[in-house]
Order: sequence, then C-alpha cells, then structure tokens
Amino acid sequence: MPQGLNRYLLPAAGLLLTFLVSGAIVFAVASFFLGGSDDEASPAPTATATPTIEVRSSPTPTPTRLATLTPTPVPNVTPTSTPTPAPTQLPVTPAPLPTEPPRPAPTQAPPVTSTPANFAGVWRIADTVLQGRGAGQTFTFEVSITQTGNAIQGGAAGVIALAGTAAGNIATVEFSQPALGITGIFIWTLGADGNATGTFTSNVPNSGTSQLIRLR
Repeated sequence: MPQGLNRYLLPAAGLLLTFLVSGAIVFAVASFFLGGSDDEASPAPTATATPTIEVRSSPTPTPTRLATLTPTPVPNVTPTSTPTPAPTQLPVTPAPLPTEPPRPAPTQAPPVTSTPANFAGVWRIADTVLQGRGAGQTFTFEVSITQTGNAIQGGAAGVIALAGTAAGNIATVEFSQPALGITGIFIWTLGADGNATGTFTSNVPNSGTSQLIRLR
C-alpha cells in the first residue's frame, strides 16, 4: 500500500472504532434504564378520562335603536318695525310787538300873528322822550335866547347851541350838542301865559315833547 494512502486510512479507522465503542455504551445504558427483566409484565395502559367542555354560545345582543330626535321647528318671527313717534312741536309764542308810545295830543295852537312873537330871554328847556332811545326820560337845559326880527339864536356854552326863526308865535329852531354828536330840531308855539310848548326830534334817534319855560 502506498505510504500516502496509509496516512488517510489510519485516522479514519480510529474514528470509526471510536464511534462503534460509543454506540455500544449508549445502547447498554439505554437498555438498563428502559428495559426490565423478561418475567415482569408490562403494565396495561390506563385510560384517562378526557373532560368534556361544553361551549355555550352567548346570544348576540340586539343593538338598541337610538331614538330619533325630531328637531322642533323654530317659529318664523317677522320683525315688526315700531313707528317712531313724530316729535311734538311746541307751540311758538310770538314775541310781543313793541308798543308805540302814545303820541302827545296836539295842542290847540293860538292864532298865528303876522308879527313874530318875542322868544328872547332866559329859558329852561324840558324835553320828555316818548319814542326811541331813552323813552320815558326827561332832559333839561337852561339857555339864553336872543332875537333880531324873526332870527333866533342862543343856547348854553359848551352844552347846546340854538339857531332858528320865528313866524308869528311859532319858532322852528335847530339845535346841536357837539360834545355828544347830537343834532335835532325844536318846534315851539308861544302861549298866552308867556311859555311855549311843542315837540323835538333828534338823530339819537328819539323824539318827544318839549317845553320852553321862561325864567326871565
């Protein structure tokens, strides 16, 4: 046998021998534990009762039907417009109209003479305002009057100046108050008692009665 082949066969034979010895030992041990004497009878197998389990099917619960809610109809409310009350118009009381002061009653003029009356002298002028600014008030002045023919002039220095004419017993005299910027006119009628009465008007504006009372 070639030397190379011996090198592979010897180990294989040793391995096979080891396997056989191991198998014999395992078989002997198994026979000892599993096998008994030939005279002993093997025990008869005993039947074991198998418990019966009764399976009961539980009834499938019937699903509860939920009550169907019927929606309550909402009443259709139509908005009602409330009429706005008309504003009550308050009665308008008309403003009282200004009452016109009574005009002085015309005096009976003495007969007019062709010869102018004498208005020269010292007089007190008393004017009472009946219409316009200062109505109800009385203003007085002391004046000195000179007369040449029918021409009249005079007054009170720094207070009032007079200039006019006389026709019979009627004198028409213009006046001015330079310090106050007032101008106007007197119309006097000389009476039998030596005093004169009449009217005045001015640019204030106002008007009223005027008396010419002789002082001397």
